[in-house]
Amino acid sequence: MKKIILALTLFTSLTFLSCSSDDNKSESTGISTGNYWPMAVNNTWNFFGNDINSEIKIVGTAVFEGKTYFEIKDNSYSNSDINGYMIKEGATYFQRVGETTVNENGVIITIQGYEIPIFKDNLEENATWNGTVNQKASYVLNGKTTNLNGKLNYKGTILAINATETINDVIYTDVIKMSMVVKITFQNQTTEVSVEYWFAKDVGPIKTIEVGGGFNINRDLVNFSVD
Repeated sequence: MKKIILALTLFTSLTFLSCSSDDNKSESTGISTGNYWPMAVNNTWNFFGNDINSEIKIVGTAVFEGKTYFEIKDNSYSNSDINGYMIKEGATYFQRVGETTVNENGVIITIQGYEIPIFKDNLEENATWNGTVNQKASYVLNGKTTNLNGKLNYKGTILAINATETINDVIYTDVIKMSMVVKITFQNQTTEVSVEYWFAKDVGPIKTIEVGGGFNINRDLVNFSVD
């Protein structure tokens, strides 16, 4: 079950075939105030944290339901098989996690994909957004398939806007700080994950903090390359 929880909670794998969509996606996506996560193939952000170097990179594109998403790889999750995608509509940045199949000690687990709005660049400080995703999964053990139903609840909050921060001796302006709390329930077991991201205008993520679901990651941007 640990891999199911991991697959449902990675936002930087941040990371939908036959997907469960956010029930609130029909709401307005808003008017953008700037480009806080530049999207182009080969854009790269290098981080250091937890005594290791890691990289977030846009490696390609994929089309879902007629829309082009950017595929994102985060090598801090190198042991996972999760495909993550991102698209920006208006002021809203949507993350899509592809349908995932993993093998845990001979048990074949399939997790249905999902999509949620992870960030909005037009909100005021302390503004929030939230929603629910109905989630499905199944596993095969000894030739028998068992279906599971779960639920993912999330709440995002804008912590600061127009901030100035110094990361590794580099000064970043026009920074938006946001947090999100995600609660995933499967088999009457609930796991809570908390994340905090700092985004700098025309740069992208400059700091990420992710706690829960068996991981604890705190990392700062070292350098980046964006088009």
